[in-house]
Amino acid sequence: MRLSQPQEELEINMTPMIDIVFQLLTFFTMISTMNRIEREANLSLPEVSAAIVDEMAAARFIVNIEKDGTIKLMGLPATKRMLAYQLQVRKGILEQTARTTGSAPIVIRADQDCTYKHVKEVLEIIRETKFPKILFATWIPKEETAGRR
Repeated sequence: MRLSQPQEELEINMTPMIDIVFQLLTFFTMISTMNRIEREANLSLPEVSAAIVDEMAAARFIVNIEKDGTIKLMGLPATKRMLAYQLQVRKGILEQTARTTGSAPIVIRADQDCTYKHVKEVLEIIRETKFPKILFATWIPKEETAGRR
């Protein structure tokens, strides 16, 4: 007959789970802050007479193009190579956003005085990463929106 050995109590180490929770919390806090910064960039957007209000703006990747052609991501100047890298890194998340919302995961906010050459360069980078849909941000003057309410 064999003698049974005393069973050790199993302990669950919560440290890795707490680390992941804090990392997720930090990630989502930074993303929401960056989206706010992107939407508040000081650009003169092209004016339109009618537009659709984007309800999913917080879930989109925003590319700002200033009038001199400077690309800004998350409020900081970026090169074309940095834009391509950021699109590659976020490709899975952006594709998931596109599937979930049925809409474009990327928004281009180009200053109205920016030449098309700069916008075209950004469009080519986006095309190379195989994103079929994008949105262009525009602005409706307040006097036009006030008359429609």
